[in-house]
Amino acid sequence: MCEGRQRSVQTCLDWTERQPHISGTVGAKLMQMFLNRQWLSRQPATRTLRVTSQGRKAFEQHFGLKAFALLKGALASQKK
Repeated sequence: MCEGRQRSVQTCLDWTERQPHISGTVGAKLMQMFLNRQWLSRQPATRTLRVTSQGRKAFEQHFGLKAFALLKGALASQKK
């Protein structure tokens, strides 16, 4: 977790995955929105999130992000 007072938006390096993510109020609100809209679902007893079929369509429509491209990028970064 990034220390200090929570800011509106900032980047933060995830300590387990070693990948940057959006933190702060904006990051928290985006995560809550994605969960509420069921674009993402939490996996029980883990920190893992799953992109739902509804989420795959929404991320592509609203952000131009294709699920396969996201997965491919995540897998490539793990090989380094």
